[in-house]
Amino acid sequence: EPKPAGVITSTFVSYCVSDPQLQEIPPITRSYFILSVLTSVLLHFDVVTPFTLYLNMRLVVENLEIWRIFTNLLYFGDFSVNFFFHMYFLVRYSRNLEESIEF
Repeated sequence: EPKPAGVITSTFVSYCVSDPQLQEIPPITRSYFILSVLTSVLLHFDVVTPFTLYLNMRLVVENLEIWRIFTNLLYFGDFSVNFFFHMYFLVRYSRNLEESIEF
């Protein structure tokens, strides 16, 4: 029997919070990575569709679908080799950028 998407999502988030390797990643990069993977998980289990994520300025302005401004930056496609390369480079270069900035 397949598990509901809510159970899978909460299990994934609790793993991400407790994983020591993820804790070493700077906070903005870690958040971007987790949200990107979570978005792909939700799409994989048909909780949301890509049509609710893409940037459509007409829908943003007329229907106030503000989430479209951000969610289009989180979707990197279905789980594949291409997706894992995107995640690797996202973490690598975002981490380098975030660690090079001094506050």
